[in-house]
Amino acid sequence: MANTVAGPAIAGKTCPFCQTPIKPNEPVHICDQCNIPHHQDCWRENGGCTTFGCRGANAARPIIPQRAYDDHSQPVQQQPYFQPNQQPGYGNQYQQHYQYAPDVPPEIMGKLNWGAFLLPFFWAIAHNVWIGLLILVPYVGWVMHFVLLFKGNEWAWRNRRFQSVQHFNEVQNAWVIAGLILFFGSIVFVFILMSLAYA
Repeated sequence: MANTVAGPAIAGKTCPFCQTPIKPNEPVHICDQCNIPHHQDCWRENGGCTTFGCRGANAARPIIPQRAYDDHSQPVQQQPYFQPNQQPGYGNQYQQHYQYAPDVPPEIMGKLNWGAFLLPFFWAIAHNVWIGLLILVPYVGWVMHFVLLFKGNEWAWRNRRFQSVQHFNEVQNAWVIAGLILFFGSIVFVFILMSLAYA
């Protein structure tokens, strides 16, 4: 779809790139494949749709040749066909704080993700780790608890945007706390039910 402005039907929805609400009358771009609205600056910066699995992902991203050679066989650096908007304004704050970094930092690589282990279903959805939904498959789903325990940090970093490693650790620690509360709360609940049953 062509660029437009956010009307009542779009205003308030969350842009999947910067994870912030779209304000009324803000310039937006609606993906023609999945109909998800993005801020125009976010659409341009990502080079297309950021929705997981959408066929419009990276649709606007150009192919940039790395090197080329002239008639004298000397390497010539080519200029990219697409330059992000460098004007001061809306998009640059997200360009600074929400940069996509697919390479997993060594600070989190190899560490166990207990939040993914304790709450695999909800954690997988929140982090766009759709393979984690195999937890629902009978007889083999329990294996995903341990797969997410060991691979959770890597998959979370690659599939969801974080401001920094510190922000990543804060989010994962919150999942651990929620998982422990649910785990011990369930044990207490079972004991209460058993005590009532034998009272």
